[in-house]
Amino acid sequence: MRSRPASNGSVLVLVLWTMSVLAVLTVSLSYGARQKATLLHRLETAAELEPAAFSGVEKARAFIKDADDTPELDTFFDSWNDSPMQFKDVPVAGGAFSVLGQGERYGLVDEARKIPLNSADAPVLTRLFETVAEIEHDQAEALAYAVIDWRDTDSTYQHASYGAEDGDYDELALPYGSKDGPYQSVNELLLIKGMERPIFDKIKHFVTPFGLGVNVHTASPTVLSALGLSAGLVDKILRFRNGRDGEEGTADDGYFNQPDQIAAVLNNTITLDEAEKDALNQLVSLGRLAVYSGYFSVRSRAERSTDKSFMEMEAVIDRKGNVLSLWSSRVNGA
Repeated sequence: MRSRPASNGSVLVLVLWTMSVLAVLTVSLSYGARQKATLLHRLETAAELEPAAFSGVEKARAFIKDADDTPELDTFFDSWNDSPMQFKDVPVAGGAFSVLGQGERYGLVDEARKIPLNSADAPVLTRLFETVAEIEHDQAEALAYAVIDWRDTDSTYQHASYGAEDGDYDELALPYGSKDGPYQSVNELLLIKGMERPIFDKIKHFVTPFGLGVNVHTASPTVLSALGLSAGLVDKILRFRNGRDGEEGTADDGYFNQPDQIAAVLNNTITLDEAEKDALNQLVSLGRLAVYSGYFSVRSRAERSTDKSFMEMEAVIDRKGNVLSLWSSRVNGA
């Protein structure tokens, strides 16, 4: 028996189905090609801009090493904090680089304005986590002790109820041990028990693995409060720092020559009560307040003149210009 020929409707359905499949494949291949082209463009952009971005880091290294500023005393009035002539739109082959400072400034950012991870005690870290991450006291305190247990050299919990040692990390799907050594990167905090990404993203700019004392000249109100200073005392420090014009980074800024002079000098300008004097002197005696900065972060942004593509490179350097860490943080191929 001869087979019955397919109806026109069946043929039409088959054709339409085939065309649909081809259309999907075409779109998929086109999308893949665009993705590959975008990736290739970004890689080419990074390769072209990386030397320019690195030039910004090199300029910052040379600048801080040869700066005329007194290394024993650092304030917002110092040239490393804001020098557009040195760090804004510096021409290089094919474009320019800028070293981006705090806010709208062009320059370096001192690490001593932050809470030092390797020396901060539990109350300081707890206050910081409560204020910046906006978490409850118990959670903040538990996290603070976990941060301390990570860096201490023993396997003993520093608190009867809180903390994290080797056993707490052995139970993870991918187990690892507590470091039992100093922090070398802020990103290590992501390994700490209880450190959730949203918390980390809020506090990462307020902490540093470099240095031991907080620079009273450059620390933010948040950091000064985390050290345990009252709101009234923090306000007095800021008023003294900003001088008569009320603006930081100007010629009339107030400063302290030595840490042990902080309370006396401040009291000569803005009267302190005994509790405020004691709070400052206690922090100084513990080595938690300083008047200088030994480490600086650098954010160099290189931009191509033809299409405004850019690349950012970040580094941490010490006072002698030594690079302690270096990484490319962002690439945007226009």
